[in-house]
Amino acid sequence: MKNRVRLQKMATKKKITLAEWIWKLGDDEVVRRTGINQGSIRQYRYLTRSPAVKQAKKFIVASNGELDWESIFGPAEEINSKIAQ
Repeated sequence: MKNRVRLQKMATKKKITLAEWIWKLGDDEVVRRTGINQGSIRQYRYLTRSPAVKQAKKFIVASNGELDWESIFGPAEEINSKIAQ
Protein backbone atom coordinates (compact mmCIF):
# COMPACT_ATOMS: atom_id res chain seq x y z
CA MET A 1 0.00 0.00 0.00
CA LYS A 2 2.82 2.42 0.85
CA ASN A 3 4.42 1.84 -2.54
CA ARG A 4 1.11 2.58 -4.28
CA VAL A 5 0.73 5.87 -2.39
CA ARG A 6 4.34 6.78 -3.20
CA LEU A 7 3.80 6.02 -6.89
CA GLN A 8 0.63 8.11 -6.93
CA LYS A 9 2.49 11.04 -5.39
CA MET A 10 5.28 10.62 -7.93
CA ALA A 11 2.75 10.59 -10.79
CA THR A 12 1.12 13.84 -9.65
CA LYS A 13 4.37 15.80 -9.32
CA LYS A 14 5.13 18.21 -12.16
CA LYS A 15 7.79 16.73 -14.41
CA ILE A 16 10.83 18.80 -15.30
CA THR A 17 13.69 17.99 -17.63
CA LEU A 18 16.98 16.60 -16.42
CA ALA A 19 18.71 19.86 -17.33
CA GLU A 20 16.16 21.89 -15.36
CA TRP A 21 16.56 19.58 -12.37
CA ILE A 22 20.36 19.97 -12.45
CA TRP A 23 20.04 23.77 -12.72
CA LYS A 24 17.60 23.79 -9.80
CA LEU A 25 19.81 21.72 -7.46
CA GLY A 26 23.24 22.76 -8.68
CA ASP A 27 26.03 20.53 -9.91
CA ASP A 28 27.51 19.80 -6.48
CA GLU A 29 24.20 18.58 -5.04
CA VAL A 30 23.51 16.39 -8.07
CA VAL A 31 27.00 14.87 -7.78
CA ARG A 32 26.40 14.23 -4.08
CA ARG A 33 23.04 12.56 -4.69
CA THR A 34 24.02 10.45 -7.71
CA GLY A 35 27.77 9.84 -7.52
CA ILE A 36 28.05 10.81 -11.20
CA ASN A 37 31.10 12.94 -11.95
CA GLN A 38 30.76 16.69 -12.31
CA GLY A 39 31.96 16.79 -15.92
CA SER A 40 29.14 14.48 -16.99
CA ILE A 41 26.60 16.45 -14.95
CA ARG A 42 27.70 19.64 -16.72
CA GLN A 43 27.26 17.99 -20.14
CA TYR A 44 23.74 16.84 -19.24
CA ARG A 45 22.89 20.32 -17.96
CA TYR A 46 24.00 21.94 -21.23
CA LEU A 47 22.37 19.17 -23.33
CA THR A 48 25.61 18.25 -25.06
CA ARG A 49 25.31 14.61 -24.00
CA SER A 50 22.60 12.22 -22.82
CA PRO A 51 23.07 9.88 -19.87
CA ALA A 52 23.43 6.12 -20.19
CA VAL A 53 20.56 3.98 -18.90
CA LYS A 54 22.39 3.20 -15.64
CA GLN A 55 22.93 6.90 -14.99
CA ALA A 56 19.34 7.73 -15.93
CA LYS A 57 18.16 5.26 -13.29
CA LYS A 58 20.37 7.02 -10.72
CA PHE A 59 18.78 10.36 -11.64
CA ILE A 60 15.25 8.95 -11.33
CA VAL A 61 15.95 7.50 -7.88
CA ALA A 62 17.84 10.59 -6.66
CA SER A 63 15.04 12.92 -7.80
CA ASN A 64 12.35 11.23 -5.68
CA GLY A 65 10.00 11.09 -8.64
CA GLU A 66 10.67 14.51 -10.14
CA LEU A 67 12.34 12.83 -13.12
CA ASP A 68 11.22 9.94 -15.29
CA TRP A 69 12.33 8.48 -18.64
CA GLU A 70 10.54 11.18 -20.62
CA SER A 71 12.02 14.02 -18.57
CA ILE A 72 15.48 12.62 -19.26
CA PHE A 73 15.17 11.44 -22.87
CA GLY A 74 12.06 13.27 -24.11
CA PRO A 75 8.75 11.82 -25.31
CA ALA A 76 8.95 8.81 -27.63
CA GLU A 77 6.94 10.74 -30.23
CA GLU A 78 9.68 13.37 -30.43
CA ILE A 79 12.40 11.34 -32.09
CA ASN A 80 14.56 14.44 -32.67
CA SER A 81 14.03 15.85 -29.16
CA LYS A 82 16.67 18.33 -28.01
CA ILE A 83 16.60 16.69 -24.58
CA ALA A 84 18.29 13.49 -25.75
CA GLN A 85 20.83 13.94 -28.49
